[in-house]
Amino acid sequence: MRTRALSAIVLAAALALPSGCIVRAQPRPNVLLISIDTLNRSALRAFDPGAPALPHLDALTRRARAFDEAISPASWTLPAHASLLTGLYPDRHGATHGSVRIAEAVDPLAARLSRAGYETVGYTDGGFVSGIYGFAEGFDRYEGLEGRPDVRDDPSTEARDADLFARARAFLAERGRRAAEQRPFFLFVQTYSVHNYFKVRSWARQPGREGAYRESGEYLACLLGREACSPEDWEVMRELYAAELHHMDAGVGRLLATLEEQGLADSTLVVLLSDHGEGFEPGLARIHHGGRLHADVLRVPLLVAGPGVEPGRSRHPVSLVDVAPTLLDWIGEPAEDGLDGISFAGALRGEAAPEARPLYGMEYAFTWQEGPRLEMSGPIPKPLALAVVGGDGWYIGSAAGQELYALESDAGQTRNLAADPMRLEPHRQASRARAGLTPPAERLGDDPELVEQLRALGYLDAPVPAAPADGYGNPPKFRSRPGAPAR
Repeated sequence: MRTRALSAIVLAAALALPSGCIVRAQPRPNVLLISIDTLNRSALRAFDPGAPALPHLDALTRRARAFDEAISPASWTLPAHASLLTGLYPDRHGATHGSVRIAEAVDPLAARLSRAGYETVGYTDGGFVSGIYGFAEGFDRYEGLEGRPDVRDDPSTEARDADLFARARAFLAERGRRAAEQRPFFLFVQTYSVHNYFKVRSWARQPGREGAYRESGEYLACLLGREACSPEDWEVMRELYAAELHHMDAGVGRLLATLEEQGLADSTLVVLLSDHGEGFEPGLARIHHGGRLHADVLRVPLLVAGPGVEPGRSRHPVSLVDVAPTLLDWIGEPAEDGLDGISFAGALRGEAAPEARPLYGMEYAFTWQEGPRLEMSGPIPKPLALAVVGGDGWYIGSAAGQELYALESDAGQTRNLAADPMRLEPHRQASRARAGLTPPAERLGDDPELVEQLRALGYLDAPVPAAPADGYGNPPKFRSRPGAPAR
């Protein structure tokens, strides 16, 4: 009798809840989203068994679901991260050039999670993930470099990642002390720890190679196509990149260890990914990133681990635009109409993956022609290049022509099949599906601190370029900016 009375009370309380309120038997998980800028998919043993060991990422892989075909919608930092944190392609979120931000009308992931009751915190290395670009929207706390130098340039800094990962670890320790905290957290951590490998930091030099190193600016010049590098130069840059990988792995390891030490590991979903890769194939004219939409820069690592995730592999193609709707789905938030991304939460549980559809890559700011990479002087209404990934092919269309590569049999993308009209047409049709979209272009105000952050990170030797005064209707205007790496 007492049980029936209690049931009646519970039912009455449930019926009294406001319309649309969801009753959940289980607490919502915390979410830790880690973005490693410029992390090549091939750098992880999860995706290339021949890759060097990275102990902490290898350990994460063993308890994670790894996605073999994760595609970034852009090949440089700003538009790729904007897509990651909004669920929209660049042609809809608008952050397509260094002089414009995410459109204010966009409802980002952090804002959705905040409304769902999450504590939202972000720690980044600044630059093109600075709050001024709209990334701070919805975060309770969002910190970039805030005028700090890049500590990895300081040879006396033992941890190398002290500024970024130390702040994230301090937050986790704080949450551990707040054991009775009922609000779950969303922690976003973004680092350029791999990006600036060409700087030839003193601690990255290999014994016996002292005479082989050139000035950092010379390596940067060849990455941007301004001068040729020798085979030995490319070998040195690969070694420098590998050195950054090991320091990044150690930093991630300390972060995940803090999660464990604070008793948060069993209640936290960990997502580790990259915004884009990096090119080391001068023979194929595929170097650096920004301005190219080939597989070496758009295929990215994606690992998800945590409570409820079935470890293993998924070959179902997914995009970074799918991450935001997946996280919302995972915590029980209703799907939002109008997103480009779709949830792959079922695949995390080992269930059937969502139906395949074309995935897109877009480039609005950079292009490679004969010689150095060129940069648009401001935002433009139509992409310089558009990639369509799906079916049996990888299509790239631009003013320079069309490319089509077989997905399964030509992983290196060395055989252009665009001369085959039967294979080409479905991809051209898919590309035309985005043809009517014009990205919003909401301009940034002047921000000298941002310019200094970008320069400290190795992005700029000049302020962020202004948009062309004569607007959208005129032919593209390019600028070649010596010494400024891709974002």
